[in-house]
Amino acid sequence: MISAAWSEEKGTWGVTVDNIETEETYSEDFDVVITAIGRFNAWKIPDYPGIKEFEGHLRHSSAWDPNFDPTGKTVAVIGNGASGIQVVPNIQPIVK
Repeated sequence: MISAAWSEEKGTWGVTVDNIETEETYSEDFDVVITAIGRFNAWKIPDYPGIKEFEGHLRHSSAWDPNFDPTGKTVAVIGNGASGIQVVPNIQPIVK
C-alpha cells in the first residue's frame, strides 16, 4: 500500500496500492480501511515469576508449535487478544 487518504467529499478512503508482482499501481475507494500492520511480529513471552522453572510446554500464540498436541492436557491460557478469540475456542473442546 502506498497511501490511504480520507476524502471528506466522498466519505471514503482513497487507497493507492503498488502490486509488486505486476508492477501495476492502482487506486480504489473504500468505505472502511482495516490496518493489519503486524503488530505482533515482535512477540515475546512475558517474564512472569517462576516461568524459568516451568517444565511444561510453553508457547506464545504468535509462535504456535504445530507439533504440540494439547488433547487431554491441562492447559492455561494467559491473555485475551488472539489467545482468547482464536486459541481458546479451538482447543477448549479437546483439552482437559
